[in-house]
Amino acid sequence: MIGRYQGQVLATRRSWVREHRAAAVGFIRAFLAALAWLRHPTHRPAALEIFHRHQPGSVAGAAETAHAVLFDTQTGFPADGRIDPLALEKVIELRARYGVPGLAPGRGVSDYYEPSCLEEALAGPG
Repeated sequence: MIGRYQGQVLATRRSWVREHRAAAVGFIRAFLAALAWLRHPTHRPAALEIFHRHQPGSVAGAAETAHAVLFDTQTGFPADGRIDPLALEKVIELRARYGVPGLAPGRGVSDYYEPSCLEEALAGPG
């Protein structure tokens, strides 16, 4: 059994963020607002309709399954966008073990995750 695994992330290069920090923070705020909208029960019918409109030919129940997986309270997108460090550690361990280039064994979460833009986005408009 794999255990905790960080499956959903947003990622960019640190060098890009240094030059475009305001855009990164704004994107994160907008992304979290979109997730909140999608998660809200009142918006579920509209969210499912949007899925079907943009996924022509999807099988019956696909939108409902996607919504259930993506917004599961234990395994889906976290409402506050925070990464689970233990789950990310598992990703790093597995990818290093199975030979993903650039992931050397022994590298830690802080080598791949820097939460300052997320924290700034969560703090609200500057």
